[in-house]
Amino acid sequence: AKLGYCLLEALKVRQHCDGIRWEGYGHKMVVDFVEKDEFGIYASVLKDGDPDHQFYIGKTEGILMVARPLDWENKKAYNLTLQVTDGVNNDNCTVHIEVIDVNDNTPQFSALHYEGSFPESTEVGATLLKVVAMDTDNNRLIYSLPECCNTKTSLQLFAVGAETGAVVVRNPLDREVAMQHNLTVMVNDQGMNPNQNFTRVTINVVDHNDHAPQFLTALFRCRVFETAAVGTSVIQVLAIDQDKGHNAEVTYSIVSGNIGGTYDLDPFLGTVTVAKELENIGKSEFILVVMATDQGDTPLSTTATVSIVVTMSDNAPPRFDKQEYMTELLENQPVFTNVFTMMADCRSSVIYTIIAGNEKGVFAINPNSGVVFTKKMVDYEMDHGFNLTIKGTSVIHSYAVTFLFVHIIDANDNAPEFVHTEYVGNITEGSKAGSIVLDGKVEPLVVKAKDKDSSLNAILMYEIRDDFAKKFIIIDPNTGALRTAVDIDHEVISKIEMTVEVWDMGKPQLRSRSPAKVTVYINDVNDTPPQFSAQSYKAEVLLPTYKDVIVAQTVTTDADTGINSKLQYSIVKGNSEKRFRISKFSGAVYIDNEVDIGDAYTLTIEVYDGVFRSQALLNVSISKPVQHPFHFTQEVYVASVHENSPMEETLTVVQVADRALNQQYTFSLLNGQGKFEMGRTSGVLTTTGLLFDREEINIYNLVVEVRRESSSGTERAHVVVMVTVEDENDNSPMFTNQPYHAVLVHTSPFGHVIKQVTAIDHDANKFGRVTYSWKGQGDIDSRFAIDPDSGKITLFKPLRETDVEQRITLAVTARDGGLPARTAETSVQVSIISDIYPVFEHTVYRASIPEYFPIGSSVASLSANSPSGQKLIYTISDGDTYGDFNVDYNIAMDVLSPCEYFTRNLAACSPHLINNVGH
Repeated sequence: AKLGYCLLEALKVRQHCDGIRWEGYGHKMVVDFVEKDEFGIYASVLKDGDPDHQFYIGKTEGILMVARPLDWENKKAYNLTLQVTDGVNNDNCTVHIEVIDVNDNTPQFSALHYEGSFPESTEVGATLLKVVAMDTDNNRLIYSLPECCNTKTSLQLFAVGAETGAVVVRNPLDREVAMQHNLTVMVNDQGMNPNQNFTRVTINVVDHNDHAPQFLTALFRCRVFETAAVGTSVIQVLAIDQDKGHNAEVTYSIVSGNIGGTYDLDPFLGTVTVAKELENIGKSEFILVVMATDQGDTPLSTTATVSIVVTMSDNAPPRFDKQEYMTELLENQPVFTNVFTMMADCRSSVIYTIIAGNEKGVFAINPNSGVVFTKKMVDYEMDHGFNLTIKGTSVIHSYAVTFLFVHIIDANDNAPEFVHTEYVGNITEGSKAGSIVLDGKVEPLVVKAKDKDSSLNAILMYEIRDDFAKKFIIIDPNTGALRTAVDIDHEVISKIEMTVEVWDMGKPQLRSRSPAKVTVYINDVNDTPPQFSAQSYKAEVLLPTYKDVIVAQTVTTDADTGINSKLQYSIVKGNSEKRFRISKFSGAVYIDNEVDIGDAYTLTIEVYDGVFRSQALLNVSISKPVQHPFHFTQEVYVASVHENSPMEETLTVVQVADRALNQQYTFSLLNGQGKFEMGRTSGVLTTTGLLFDREEINIYNLVVEVRRESSSGTERAHVVVMVTVEDENDNSPMFTNQPYHAVLVHTSPFGHVIKQVTAIDHDANKFGRVTYSWKGQGDIDSRFAIDPDSGKITLFKPLRETDVEQRITLAVTARDGGLPARTAETSVQVSIISDIYPVFEHTVYRASIPEYFPIGSSVASLSANSPSGQKLIYTISDGDTYGDFNVDYNIAMDVLSPCEYFTRNLAACSPHLINNVGH
């Protein structure tokens, strides 16, 4: 039998093996024998597996005990052989004992103290060294820098790897701050009762030449007398280097400004001395640039400026070190703000005054200190700068003059303002994304703002505030130009309204008080064809029918708008007999000729929007009822209306004969809508109040359709109402073929017809009958007469030779038969000539020619008679301003140059040739 047993404090194990039972308590194990022989004798022996005698077993009790302390680090397990005997028989049992480790060893560092030297330029993250610890218990070790044992600075600069023990750099090292760091590193094992240990780590920071020498000041000022001897010490410059050793050793040299080698500089002490006599140089100031250089492997250096003013003699006038000074002043500064300090060299005191450039009294100068200050607030928008002339006067009244340029710096004190509060632009639909939005002048639409400030304060930024508008329009933030963000469809959105905000780039940023309103219209493009509501329509016309009876109303839609949605309708097929007409703009189909109309028609209706065309069919059936379902009280109803009457009048009542009690009839007009209305159930025909014009339509044949419902369905019948428009004298006579001109030979006989005037009147009967008379006395000498009915003007008295070359104007009145009568007036120009002058066959010739008529084409043929039978020569005497016409000897007017409608007067292209050819 084999028994297993682990030795550990407070661990209890029970196990049976064959005939032996055993218990383990800590460091003691009890072995019991469950079988006894007849003698009842017990014995136990520890036979094998314990050469070092670590265990003991009682010979009679069977208790296995630890005889000596166990050490896991020396031996981790035991295999013991136990034997029991009664003196005659033996039995063996093997016991396996595993020793469980207890954390009884402290981790040990490989060294009690670690030390290393590292340059201060070591990079962050670099490993400096590693600490190593061992634990015989074989536990996991964790390294750390305990806060209680390390300074805050050390914890900020270094870290230790928890598992590796590597000491790394967390932040840059600086030897000038600390040249040595002492760290305490702690290690902890991970046993059940953890043990810890400590070690010291010393980090020595080695200097690196990372600091350039630094002068005590960037500008050294000093004075030296003109009479100073060679070798005179002027000033000592001093620079300090924060490095150590040779990295901190500094040498000095002059870089520039030592004109003519006037000065020397000691390379180790930094002392500037006079090298040449100053009186012979004639320079009042020297600006030396000196350099300090360290002695590092990679030398570092820095420079400083030394201003040496050569002091003048006692009687010398004041001396400014510059001819011109410049300074800056921020606008809107309070009064008494110091601007600049003037300084003139002089052995005596100097009085400073502003002698020019201060006309506005903005500045003043302290006469003793030379401090220039403000007396008024300065506005950059008013003045960009001042050029002051400063005078320095000594006590002996010698003086020097210099100039101070004061540049005014703009402050952001003006908010931008839009040039216009509203902007309107447009873009054509279908334009690609990025297309420019145009204004009304077909120029790019730019939202503009202005800022009275300047420079950065006047740089403006634009932004669209509306998120919805940003989906379609983008604005250039710098220029304010508008472009499309996407392709825009007019049928989706026809107008985009947005607000634009502007601000400047000054500090603080200022925004416009109110945004600009921008409206962008999407110009429609005719890209959508019109669509009929149906591909085919059906209509039935019941006889009798008349002209203008509506047959059907087509319905068409067009997604375009504006002029692109203005539709025109036409019948393109099936109307060869002209039985129907269609309203060009409404699409309503009407009867146009009802005489001998057929039984059925198929019309092809076309709609046109200027680009696209669509068609639909209209099937019209003509119904000829064999017998009327009901009859009317009259076969034809007759009524009349007054022309130009705005009154709503009842004209007649359409009634069904033999109308049954409670039988419902429905009345409707098939034509004449607009000017007439029909009572739907009463059959009363009334006017709507629109004016009637007899001269336009004198008789209306209205078709009334009457419906009733019966058991067999809807029954219909038509009846005609003839409405006559009674005339009113609303038209005045109108003369035709004006102007009237006549040529009369002074020897013409009595009764000779000179001219006939004609006037027409569109009214009817007596209202349209026209008579003619003279206006006033007509001809003072009563030499002419006018027929009141025909309008013929005749010679009533013989003319005299003294009448030749006279032009007589006759005033004629035309009067209609109304009461009161309407009249019209005209004049007749009569030219009296001698019988020796040629006479045209007609006093007026009329002709018209088309645009771009070919040169040399005949326009009109003119003919005149010579009383003496001589040959006549024709010329144009008046009316041909541009020389477009000519008259040849064949009595024909020709075109000499092209008639251009747009560059020639209409009278030149279509002239009325009114007796304008002489001999």
